[in-house]
Amino acid sequence: METLTEKVTQLTEAVAIIAQERNTSTSSTSNAATNHSSSLGLRLPNIVLPVFHSTDDLDDFLIQLRSLLETTGTPPKHWVALLKQQVINDRRSFDLIRLAEAQYRSDLDAAEDDKQFLEYYVKVQDYLASKRGKPKEEKTLELLTRFNGMAQEDSETVEEFSVRFLDLHHDLQKLIPGIFIVSSETEGVKKSDDIQLQLQFTVKLREDIRKELIARQARYDSIQLLIEAARRYEHFHPPQKGTSSDPASDQVPTSVWCSAVQCYNCGDYGHFARNCMNNPQRMSQRTAGGTVRVTSPEFN
Repeated sequence: METLTEKVTQLTEAVAIIAQERNTSTSSTSNAATNHSSSLGLRLPNIVLPVFHSTDDLDDFLIQLRSLLETTGTPPKHWVALLKQQVINDRRSFDLIRLAEAQYRSDLDAAEDDKQFLEYYVKVQDYLASKRGKPKEEKTLELLTRFNGMAQEDSETVEEFSVRFLDLHHDLQKLIPGIFIVSSETEGVKKSDDIQLQLQFTVKLREDIRKELIARQARYDSIQLLIEAARRYEHFHPPQKGTSSDPASDQVPTSVWCSAVQCYNCGDYGHFARNCMNNPQRMSQRTAGGTVRVTSPEFN
C-alpha cells in the first residue's frame, strides 16, 4: 500500500512538471510572436476616420482624411481602400472611386513602394475631386461671400474671432494664392506685407475695438501683432451688456472710418490731429489772413 501511494505521488509530481514546462513554452512562443509582430509594425493605431456624406464639403473631407492617414503612419497601399470605405454612404462618390480604380489599374499593379502607392492614391483622389467636388469658381465665390459677410459676434472674443477669420482666409488662399497679401522682393530678399489683411480684420471687429485701433493710427508689422493689440484692448475694456457689434457692416464705408478717428489735439472725433482746425499752427495761419484748405483724412 505504501509503495502504491509513493508511485501515485511521483506520478503527480511528474504531471505537474510537464504542465509547467508546457506553460513556459507557450508563454515564450506567444511573447516571441508579439515581439515579431511589433518589430514588423503590423499593428495599426486605433483611429476614427471621417465619414463623407453627400452634403459635406469633399475637399475638406479629403484634406482631413489624408492628414489622419499621414499622422498615423498608415501604409499608402491601404489608402484607396480606406477612402472607398469612408465614402460608402455617398453612392456617387463610391462609384467614382471604382471607376478611378479601373482607370489607374496599371499604376496599382506597377506600384512597389510607398511613393508609388501614394502617387496612385493621388490620382484616384484627384479623379474623385474633379467629378464630385464643387467647381473652383463656385467654391471661390462661396468663400468670398462668407469672408465679406463675417463680423465679430457680441459673444465672441477677439481670440475666437481671429481663429475663424484666419481659417477662412487660409481656405481662400488655396483658391486665390496671395489674396490680401502683397509680396515684394528687394535685393534678393522676399517680403510679405499683410496690411490689406489687417484692414479686413479691423473693419470686422466689434465697434468699440475697431474705433480704438483706427484712432491709434498705428501700423503693425503683421496680422498677429494687430490681433494681440485687439486682445489687450478687449482685456481691459470688456463689452458692455447690451452693446451691439453691428455685424451688418460687412464693408465699412469711409464715414465709419472718419467717425472712428479721434483727434489727439482737441479730442473730437471725425478727423486727425494734422487736420484739426484747433491746431495752433493752423490758427496762426488763419490769424495771418491765410486761407486754410481742410483736406479729407488719408488712411494709409
